[in-house]
Amino acid sequence: MDSIRRLFIKIRTRRKIQFLNRPNNKGILKIGDKIELGGGYDYEPEYLKHSPSNTLSGKVIEFIESNDYIKAVIELENEIIYRELTSNIVLINLRYVDQTWSYHDINVVGVYLTEKNYKASNCKSIHIESHACWRLKK
Repeated sequence: MDSIRRLFIKIRTRRKIQFLNRPNNKGILKIGDKIELGGGYDYEPEYLKHSPSNTLSGKVIEFIESNDYIKAVIELENEIIYRELTSNIVLINLRYVDQTWSYHDINVVGVYLTEKNYKASNCKSIHIESHACWRLKK
């Protein structure tokens, strides 16, 4: 029974990714959108300590499936350094059940700094924040 449930989750996840990758979604985060990431569980999150504006700016370049979750791939305007990894690519994923990629929701996400070859199976990623927020950049 567990394998059938996992198969349905995988199919549902792939359909959501296909929907998110369409260019004309209204009110939903989409490829090409410029966003800002900021905030966090700590008062002064470590991943923002080198950012003068206390935010990271970037552009959505893709949506991918990772461990049955949908993650948005964000190409940052500037590289960031976190522990032993330097990159300008972060993956963000929704934190809560039934949360959507809508502009109008409270958008709390987990953030992972990843190598530029984020599609490779041996790609290194570091979880850098569990309670960041994103918003469209104006």
